Amino acid sequence: MGILKLTEKDLTKMMEKQDINGLINALTNKKDILIRYRAAEALGEIGSINAVDTLITTLKDEDGDVRSMAVYALGQIGDRRAVEPLIENLSFDDGEFKEMVIYSLGEIGGKTATNYLNLALEYDDPNIR
Repeated sequence: MGILKLTEKDLTKMMEKQDINGLINALTNKKDILIRYRAAEALGEIGSINAVDTLITTLKDEDGDVRSMAVYALGQIGDRRAVEPLIENLSFDDGEFKEMVIYSLGEIGGKTATNYLNLALEYDDPNIR
């Protein structure tokens, strides 16, 4: 099964088998936005910390929906290594994306996330508050 020929069915099988490496490889498939989106979604549902580094890299994906799902997946996994990269991604103008980042920071928690969330209450941008 080559990475360029992945289908939804392949992703479903990977998720059922909790094939983290296969899903991580699918997440790097630059040819298919839907495959990347579903791979990020599956990795978040499985909750494997082995996927955190690749999901952090996916925060720079060219597709906004894939980036948003990576943010959500990082929140589901809850690994604190994601806090700083998530904060750095608040510069996007997309209000829904910012809301997802704030949500994920809240899910992850920890001192850095909490300090940032407390500061965010003072922002003029209602998507961050």
